[in-house]
This record gives sequence, structure tokens and C-alpha cells, in this order.
Amino acid sequence: MRRLLLGHWDWGGNLVVISSTLNQALESERSDALVTNHMASTRDAWAAEFDTADHDEAITAAFDKYVYEERDGKHAGDTLIDRITGRRLPAD
Repeated sequence: MRRLLLGHWDWGGNLVVISSTLNQALESERSDALVTNHMASTRDAWAAEFDTADHDEAITAAFDKYVYEERDGKHAGDTLIDRITGRRLPAD
């Protein structure tokens, strides 16, 4: 199972996740259609798929891969905002 996350970058440079879909390998055409439609209709669109069925694991992976930025051993980048659960990374 794979988790498809869709979102966008906001004016402040934060990644805002607005959709989370669980996909099986055979649903790749459906995933492609969701991503294509999202990219065409959303300004500053973002999409990524992760090798996990768990939403929270996918959110953490997205933060680590696309948002986290370290300077002097501390997070110095922007925030990931999960509109599905209300979670923010890094935690406030």
C-alpha cells in the first residue's frame, strides 16, 4: 500500500497537505489522474507518494524529505501543515 499526499506551498513557504489517499499498486492510473488534476488546478501544487499505508508516517516522511532544513543542529526551515488532522511539523 502507498499513501498519496496532495497539497500546496503557501505564501509563507509552508507545505500545506490537503488530501491523503491510500492506493494499491493496481490503482496507479487513478493516482496519476488525481495528481494531474491537482497540479493543473492548484497554484504552487505539491504531490508525493510514500511507501506506507499510515497517514501520520507519510506526513512525517514528507516533512523530512521536503520541509526539514537543519542549521547548527536545529530545524531552521518552514512548517508542514496537515489540514486533515490539524497536525503541524515541527510541533508548535
